[in-house]
Amino acid sequence: MNGKVFAFLWTVITLVAAAQKSKRRRDVTFARGTAGHFRVGDGVYDQSFDGGWKLSMTIPFPDFSSTEGKAKFGFTDDEENKVSVMLYDTPYIDATIAFLEFSFKKDPSSPLKWSATDALADLEVFRRLDPIDETTCGVNATLSFQQVGPDVYQGSLEVNSSNCSVNFTMSLVTDTKSYFLDLISYSGLASGVAVILLLTTHRLLIRLIAAPGISRQISLLAVGVSLLWDCSLYSLNSSLAVNFYGAISFGDFYFFLIPGVLFLFQFFLEFNLLLRLWDARIGAAFNTRREYLEAVVIFLVKFIVLFFAGLYLFVHFLLDNTAVILASAFFVPQIIHSAMRGAAAQDLLYIFGLFPPKLLIAIYFRGCPNNFFELTPSKSFPIAITVVLFIQLAIVLLQRKCGSRFFIPSCLLPPRHEYFVTLAVGTDTEAGEKEKCPVCLCDLDEDPTLVQSTEALINDESKPSIRRPTKIRVMKTPCHHYFHETCLSSWMRLKLECPQCRSSLPEII
Repeated sequence: MNGKVFAFLWTVITLVAAAQKSKRRRDVTFARGTAGHFRVGDGVYDQSFDGGWKLSMTIPFPDFSSTEGKAKFGFTDDEENKVSVMLYDTPYIDATIAFLEFSFKKDPSSPLKWSATDALADLEVFRRLDPIDETTCGVNATLSFQQVGPDVYQGSLEVNSSNCSVNFTMSLVTDTKSYFLDLISYSGLASGVAVILLLTTHRLLIRLIAAPGISRQISLLAVGVSLLWDCSLYSLNSSLAVNFYGAISFGDFYFFLIPGVLFLFQFFLEFNLLLRLWDARIGAAFNTRREYLEAVVIFLVKFIVLFFAGLYLFVHFLLDNTAVILASAFFVPQIIHSAMRGAAAQDLLYIFGLFPPKLLIAIYFRGCPNNFFELTPSKSFPIAITVVLFIQLAIVLLQRKCGSRFFIPSCLLPPRHEYFVTLAVGTDTEAGEKEKCPVCLCDLDEDPTLVQSTEALINDESKPSIRRPTKIRVMKTPCHHYFHETCLSSWMRLKLECPQCRSSLPEII
């Protein structure tokens, strides 16, 4: 499928899914988006309110462990006097939240008083942003406000319902907090990380095109895990952009649109890197175009199945600290790949530029006490994820310096094959005859690079004493076939098979 078409379809699917999720969960998904749910009107109708709730009876609130906590309130329809109420079990949105919505009748004696008798209320309870209970209650409620300053109101709300065990009081005050700094700090961080990743991936593509041999040093699975992070960060920011398009202010929409678009570009650029890595590794080993296209289709099918399975798990456990730490083990596939192949990753740009920057956003989510998403901060999470990252980096760098299998006991290592042997020029091989190199079809003692260099020396009249070398270094496979050093080395960058008998070959270590 054409890349542009795929990008367009993926964007449409993500935006539609985000819109449906936003509609189903209303504004519970991100508490600070709640203000945008309220209709614009006069006075209190144009306000969103922060406050606290407290049980007025000993009956516990459904699925709550506490008897008091943080609350948000606002009018969703000024014509029907419809309100929405959010009660927090803890100050953070990823705990338990109750969402209550019902209509009042205005008190004719005062413009700032309302009451409800046996009003039908929709009650939904969320835990870790997932719905766990939904019911309809008959509630009795009274609501009153008083103006304490220009566009600033204080109020109180009393709600009770015998059939739903909802009995609480709320103290309310106009939300005058500015979230601009929190918003711009997250958007700046996410956009900066996306730009670093784009530049890194673009540079890696240039290096891969110039030297396809480095593809054998890089793990395809490690790049696939990185793609999961890119896609998840794109989905997060695009979902926020959809939520904020008609929410707090239209201007806030761009704070999530920009990093969302950048991560979308990064996803497709890194997907291009993955395809080029695969193509450089085995793409040239196919004899016909049909075989090549069949292999591409098989590779893409495997990738799509594994990718969406991984994406489901990634999104499902997004709020689980342990799962996020496990997902940050980018280098584990790379470490295993290097040990199996016997060739460590040498590119420092790949090691430091493609994986670690993504963890800055994960650390922001759980490490920043005033993070924009009001997620529960954790002191241990940033420490744990940093330690895991540094352990992985240490192993990768030691593989680069001490050998890709330095941590494996020598008794467990497979026997190492010595490819390089020296033959006298003009002598026969083990087969008793003068062999030719199966790759270039020249005699083994007629290595093109050797012939050109020695003939130039012999024909140089200024150096008559220089004679043609009597020995030549060639490569001998475990299946006892001989090749020119340059010919077999080039072949093995594409395929680890003997060019003559097609038996498998170990890596050159």
